[in-house]
Amino acid sequence: MNADSKLPSFSEWTAQIQQRTEVALAGVLPDPAVAPQRLHEAMRYAVLGAASACARCSRMRPAHSPVPRPRTSTASPARSS
Repeated sequence: MNADSKLPSFSEWTAQIQQRTEVALAGVLPDPAVAPQRLHEAMRYAVLGAASACARCSRMRPAHSPVPRPRTSTASPARSS
């Protein structure tokens, strides 16, 4: 915690968010012991990566923020005469 306030420091805050995110993601992924095991193991590895196997690994997931949608077309609409 910062001495100035009751707010956590940035590193404490990101660690808390990362832990909550990892737990939530692990909870919705299928158990690797359930068939097809290899697929489920790959899904968990792709989503959780090495962080699920190594507590010392540090990585940051992007924060939840609005992502602009790509434009489907740059052409202007047809004009009626």
